[in-house]
Amino acid sequence: MITDANGVIEYVNPQFSIDSGYSPAEVIGQSSRLLSSGLDCDAVFEALWQDLSQGKPWIGELINHDKQGNIFWEEAHFAPVSDEQNRIAHYVAIKLNITDRKENEAKLLHMALYDPLTDLPNRGLLNDRLRQSMEAARGNQHQIALMFVDLDYFKQINDTHGHDVGDLVLKQTAHRMKRQLRGSDTIARIGGDEFVALLHDIREVDESLTVAEKLLLALREPIEIYDLRLTVTCSIGIALYPRHAPDEIALYRHADEALYSAKNAGRNGVRMYDAKAPSRNNLNSRLLAAEI
Repeated sequence: MITDANGVIEYVNPQFSIDSGYSPAEVIGQSSRLLSSGLDCDAVFEALWQDLSQGKPWIGELINHDKQGNIFWEEAHFAPVSDEQNRIAHYVAIKLNITDRKENEAKLLHMALYDPLTDLPNRGLLNDRLRQSMEAARGNQHQIALMFVDLDYFKQINDTHGHDVGDLVLKQTAHRMKRQLRGSDTIARIGGDEFVALLHDIREVDESLTVAEKLLLALREPIEIYDLRLTVTCSIGIALYPRHAPDEIALYRHADEALYSAKNAGRNGVRMYDAKAPSRNNLNSRLLAAEI
């Protein structure tokens, strides 16, 4: 694409029409912002025109739309062209459609951060959100709740009905738990039948207990898979920051100890961390990984 000094289109090549759906007659005389989707931040165009107005080339990525309104990504190379008086007379843009590359990058990023079975955040994303939440909590004087959720006797489902049924149970369980949380909260799968809920901005201890009870009730509802009608319960352990732990490692440990208490009490229930309660002598691998 070639424009005049004001960004009005003077020429486009055949590839422009292939990518955009516009014929040359439809765009010549139009502003080069014709394809702008409105999804690029203002800073992108500020940087673009700042460089071009100073006679410098600009290279970057733009989010545009074609004639039908479909969004596509472009890698754009813009360069000013000066006349004999060294005044900018034209701009030349060479652009490459990189939509497939951006979509592949997004897929890879999603795979790195989300559990492939349930599509819930994985341990890495949970840890990142936990650190951000703890930092925010220090600033606003609120608490956060970390809740360990383990399905009770889930191994029996796999052993009796097979892993395909077990996977479907996990997917339905994940969906049910996610529906009980606020959009700002997180439910993550950290392995097997082990889940962790992260609740932000907790003002009262009872708030986390209320959410835990909602999770217990949601999971107790029968799950129908094929011709099976299965009932799944869970055990939940809760620890609060900063009430029960000064840092991330202690918070994980204390939530796990609360879960241990819930299981010892007969499962299908919830326990808040209690420093006086018996603790586990050996932390399991999920905690060690979280601490590292």
